[in-house]
Amino acid sequence: MSSNISPPPPLRLQLDHARIIPWLWAMMAALLALSVTGNIIRATTGHETALGLVPLFDVDREQSVPTFFSACLLLGASGLLALAAAGERARRAPFAKHWGGLAAGFLYLATDEVAGLHEQFGPFARFLIPEDFSASLHRCWVISGVIGVALVSGLYARFVWHLPAAARGEFLRAGLTYLGGAIGVEVFSTIYWEPHPTGWSHSALPTLEEGMEMAGVILFIGALLRHLAGAKLAVAIAQPASAPSLAPTGDAAPSASGSNGPSLPQLAACPR
Repeated sequence: MSSNISPPPPLRLQLDHARIIPWLWAMMAALLALSVTGNIIRATTGHETALGLVPLFDVDREQSVPTFFSACLLLGASGLLALAAAGERARRAPFAKHWGGLAAGFLYLATDEVAGLHEQFGPFARFLIPEDFSASLHRCWVISGVIGVALVSGLYARFVWHLPAAARGEFLRAGLTYLGGAIGVEVFSTIYWEPHPTGWSHSALPTLEEGMEMAGVILFIGALLRHLAGAKLAVAIAQPASAPSLAPTGDAAPSASGSNGPSLPQLAACPR
């Protein structure tokens, strides 16, 4: 007796750029405002914690809500990049490995955001610059970061050049915004803090740094969603060969692609 159970319809994940990006901007603005408010409360009242709310929303702390939000942004970008890599690999595009490398890189950045792995590269600067050049830069991890950015830029120059013009401009703008906060503001704040150990910079500069990093990732996610939608990339998730089929034993039901065979769930990034 044949089964009357038909295969499930294709699964499609629709990511609405028009709704996602404004919400991300709103959450970023709210978190930065809460961090600034907490620093004002600490400076004016002398309360260092205010029932734990000040450190909970402090952008300069690793174990805080803004840090968790930044890690989620980076993790989301990594997932979208993995989606792009799978789609490019499926159609045998020449730069599929580059998309996969970016996905791995953003996964590392998400881990680093909460674990502070980059701080471990600070001692590496001792082997690159004289100690009397700048005590601040000598202690700072950014030297290793600049080297890493230079290496990645060299490896990805052809990849960026072959992107569509609109995507290339948006990706570069997002990257410059992120690096301006992660490295540019970091260098300035490190140098400025040495002669000015107290004052407004202890709250303003970390807020600017983290805000630029969040803004850069949001810009990148928006550009990536538009690129995925324009490229019409899709990823089919097939069942293992050993999985039992629920299709009727008679004529096979048509698949999502129009040919006979099991239906394959699909993931895709689409505009609204």
